[in-house]
Amino acid sequence: MDPQNASSEGAFLAPVVDNTLIGLEYGWPPPVVAPGSWDKKLPLPAAIKPGETRNLVLHIKATTPATIDALELTYAYQGKELRVRNSTIAQIRVKCGP
Repeated sequence: MDPQNASSEGAFLAPVVDNTLIGLEYGWPPPVVAPGSWDKKLPLPAAIKPGETRNLVLHIKATTPATIDALELTYAYQGKELRVRNSTIAQIRVKCGP
């Protein structure tokens, strides 16, 4: 929400393999940290089975400096549209720190 110098380039659901999440390494497409997970990604919108666990992977393109105040996800469950919003602020800089 309210991105400054950032835009969404896509969103995917990828399987979680060996409890390893995509996004722990820098770069796009994500480096292969969990073999097979990226090859089986589903672009959003997508449907998954009840109880299935997937890694939500967001491709954010940013120029520095960039700020994202929150992420909001809208999804359907049992015929109802639901929305969840996090309160995490993301700041993207060339160098971390002051």
